[in-house]
Amino acid sequence: VYGLTTSYSAGTPVESVAAGGPTSVSVSQTLTGLRPDTTYHYRIVESVAATPYAPAVTSDGQDRTFTTNSLGLILLSGTRFAVDRGGRVAVPLRCRSGAACVARFSIQTQVEVGRGSARHIGEMLCATAVTRIAPRRSRLAGARLSSGCLALLMSAHGRLAATFTTRPRTGQLGLVRRVALVTGRQRSGKRVRRHRRRGSH
Repeated sequence: VYGLTTSYSAGTPVESVAAGGPTSVSVSQTLTGLRPDTTYHYRIVESVAATPYAPAVTSDGQDRTFTTNSLGLILLSGTRFAVDRGGRVAVPLRCRSGAACVARFSIQTQVEVGRGSARHIGEMLCATAVTRIAPRRSRLAGARLSSGCLALLMSAHGRLAATFTTRPRTGQLGLVRRVALVTGRQRSGKRVRRHRRRGSH
């Protein structure tokens, strides 16, 4: 039996072992439907049928654990993305897996349309991209903002709140993270101000 806790919510089919055989017997089962990057509890449950001379007996083995592989798990190395004048943005991604990760991600932001009773708040798709990352490696994945999002960014004084989302493949955990899109000009302006403070002392 196995599960996320010692309540053991699932079990494998019963496997019979003939009486009078070897003192040690190996049993194995293939488990399906497990979550990636998750720790499970399991134990062996042995039942001996009743005989004319003894009642039925059930004994529980020792609780043990195993952890599934983090298949294709994508991690975000930062939450602040610099956007150049052409709308290009580099997204820092990391592959936490023994197998290569395929990242299918999108960046979107909220947008307000209309006024008064016709006012509506929706989501605008800023960018979408597909990239491949080698096992346990990091890389900057390139994408390009839509013209609408780029215009919003410029009108918002060079900083725009957005949401980064991955669309997972089979066995991969999805990721949703709040991020900030900033213009390169805003980043360089901050560096200049720090330099001036150091120079004034």
